[in-house]
Amino acid sequence: MRLLLVLGCWGQKHGDVELCRGVENDILDLTAKTERNMAAVAMLDECYHLFDRPLYNNVHTAIYTLCERFNERINPLFTQERFGILERFCVMHAKCGLFLRLRTEEDTNGTS
Repeated sequence: MRLLLVLGCWGQKHGDVELCRGVENDILDLTAKTERNMAAVAMLDECYHLFDRPLYNNVHTAIYTLCERFNERINPLFTQERFGILERFCVMHAKCGLFLRLRTEEDTNGTS
């Protein structure tokens, strides 16, 4: 079973003009049972309750906190470039309604 952190938006429509259809991006694979991943999952659950419900407020803050707390110099959680792209997504889609959630899916490699 894979565990993915998903960043998305609900989309936006004004009358008959669709500005955004809604987007979901898998931004972090937390499947591996590494010490860092387990700590990150625990933080996402304890602070943001992502196992109970998606996060709709302060999405950027949650991503920033995750990055600040768990980035390693040699093995970053998000590279500086990727973090910048995630920030850009948050700014571009803020009016669509952002969300951050955990998603599980079957592992396509046949392992759990």
